[in-house]
Amino acid sequence: MTQEILSSIGLLLDLVGAIMIGFEVLKKYSGEKYQQAAGLGIDENGYIQNQSDVQPTADFAKWEKEREFYMKVGLFILATGFIIQIVANWV
Repeated sequence: MTQEILSSIGLLLDLVGAIMIGFEVLKKYSGEKYQQAAGLGIDENGYIQNQSDVQPTADFAKWEKEREFYMKVGLFILATGFIIQIVANWV
């Protein structure tokens, strides 16, 4: 492959990776993030007790894992594009 083709492929991968990361950073979750049962309570002696730790809802946890996955893929594509552009300088 010629230097121009490799450099163009690297640049295209950089663009795709940056767009993937950008979409995931700007995306907002629209549902309920945390379970309603979490909070503080008062025991029989009048002391404030933590009823349960704040736990994310199943949908929010799934959304976060999916978001993290796409951000990692975008970062990998971005890094691969940079590496291809560097290699293109030596071809």
